[in-house]
Amino acid sequence: MDLYFCQDYAQGYLDVAESHHCIHVKRHKIGDVIEVFDGNGGSWEAQIKKIENKKVFLTLLRERPPLFVPKGPRLILIQSILKNKAMQFLLQKVTEVGVDQIIPTVSERTQFSKEERKQAKERKWKDILLAAVKQSHQKKLPELSAMTTFTDVLKKEFSFSLKLMAYLGPEAKPLKEILKSHAQEKLSSVIILVGPEGDFTEKEKASALSHGFIPINLGNQILRSETAALFLLSILNYELRL
Repeated sequence: MDLYFCQDYAQGYLDVAESHHCIHVKRHKIGDVIEVFDGNGGSWEAQIKKIENKKVFLTLLRERPPLFVPKGPRLILIQSILKNKAMQFLLQKVTEVGVDQIIPTVSERTQFSKEERKQAKERKWKDILLAAVKQSHQKKLPELSAMTTFTDVLKKEFSFSLKLMAYLGPEAKPLKEILKSHAQEKLSSVIILVGPEGDFTEKEKASALSHGFIPINLGNQILRSETAALFLLSILNYELRL
């Protein structure tokens, strides 16, 4: 059954973009039954009641039970902003594997500075998250936090959390060892800190370590930033929530 985003069930219609996709791409007509979700994890079967002013109006039929309810801690990615295509790929894939929150961060080596492009980027990123959720039928949109700086993100309070940093250096510990040592803890979240192209500066690494982040290695190979984030989230989702 085709899935469409309806931010507020009470309003009873799809927005113009979703309506266009429903009518002109999927070719749905009045009387067809589709599935709608609000991004909070639930969904409904709904029948198309009418099409008016470029919007699809709905009648809710019945609530659908979730296919999968994640257990275990929330997975939060603090990601230094990457170049356009790499960042878009990252957002799509980490959404598909179940990230709960993404905090885009400007670090010293982030190649992004034009404030006038900030809102356009964030709108595009939200569209990518929505498309990835629909494609993977997760029905729960990850929280996309406002852009912040590396200094400010380290000041955030994450209670009962395990804080991990992808790290290149002899101080890094195997991820398997870290997860084993925290296996008995009831964690509310796992925070993953991943650097930009070129990695964090030594000063940034030292600052993250002083704020309680544990340096972890991801094997003998050196991964691209977007690959490292996807690799880490996939392992954590499997080990802690399945």
